[in-house]
Amino acid sequence: MPSEKRTEKTNKMINTIDQPDPFSESILLDIPDFVVTSENGTDYVEIPGGEKVITTGEYQVPYWLYQMSIPEGIEIQDVILCH
Repeated sequence: MPSEKRTEKTNKMINTIDQPDPFSESILLDIPDFVVTSENGTDYVEIPGGEKVITTGEYQVPYWLYQMSIPEGIEIQDVILCH
């Protein structure tokens, strides 16, 4: 006969499976296309409204930053980047 002993973590997992996820959502970000400008024979790439990593002697790297608060106990299951 199987043991009926369950840990708190097991109970939480079972309850999560039985209930819909209250934080299940998709986030669609509209990131502008990058822009290339040339100056004295050098191309510079930027993302309008974005930021750049600038290190002396290295290429400038444009990036887009998005931050959001995630409630305690929520785990990110998947991130998909689409074009």
